[in-house]
Amino acid sequence: MQNRKAVILLLIVTGVVWGLIVYRIIKTVKGSDTKPIQVNYTPSAIPHAHDSDTFSLIADYRDPFLDYLEVPKPVYTAPVAVKAPPPPPKPNIPFPAVSYLGRVKNHDSQKKVAIMMISKSIRNMSEGDKYNDITLVKLMGDSVQVSFFGEKKIITKSARREIQKETKQKETKK
Repeated sequence: MQNRKAVILLLIVTGVVWGLIVYRIIKTVKGSDTKPIQVNYTPSAIPHAHDSDTFSLIADYRDPFLDYLEVPKPVYTAPVAVKAPPPPPKPNIPFPAVSYLGRVKNHDSQKKVAIMMISKSIRNMSEGDKYNDITLVKLMGDSVQVSFFGEKKIITKSARREIQKETKQKETKK
């Protein structure tokens, strides 16, 4: 019962709003019947007539739209030999410590992920991934090919013993 009253009230309000809109449109289109007020105005002084111009135009130049622009011919000079500066030397950055720990294969997506230790930080990397300027180029069964500033190396899985030694040393220090 309450919803019905609200609907009826909203219909009435909507009708009033549309009625006002239609009324304003009709009022604007029809215009007003009042006539403008006429004022008898007579200027006190008649302005003097405009004097003729005291200058004249001289148009004895060429038409810019009918003529082409004349471009001066270039003056050729002998080429000067310029030596290119020598390429900057490659920075001698040593290859960081990289170890290949193994690989993991997802059976659903067939994606292979290599477990790498780069500068004492263990990372999971796929082919094409990059970490600290080291790119994993190719993932093979027992080795990986990595690239560091264009220098490529193949790293085998045999480095596992060295890592186990490092972890044991860390545990003994704690």
